[in-house]
Amino acid sequence: MNQLAELLTKAFHQNASDIHLTVGSVPIFRIDGRLVPYKSNVIQPEDTKEMARSIVSDKLWERLEQEREIDLSHGIAGVSRFRVNIFYQRNNLSLAIRVIPIAIPSLEELELPEVLKK
Repeated sequence: MNQLAELLTKAFHQNASDIHLTVGSVPIFRIDGRLVPYKSNVIQPEDTKEMARSIVSDKLWERLEQEREIDLSHGIAGVSRFRVNIFYQRNNLSLAIRVIPIAIPSLEELELPEVLKK
């Protein structure tokens, strides 16, 4: 499993809604609205490039180089789907990733008021 797949899998299992990968910082998971640093090494420029390259086709990579930003979806079998934004920030690649749950939560799981059921 590559570095990005490992991070996404860990984020999913920790109920993170978002993952932020920026050069010069450790990975950041958004859990229950809070930004939580993931215990890891500080991300280096080659890390974000390698992570991005692992999920981007050659054609999309060319577009990223031209437009400096792309959006795509990525899935990990048995884990979840992810919406990925890859962009240049201070001449380095950054990734902002949203976890897209496979199952749609029920009203009860969302703890919504009973009146919404009607």
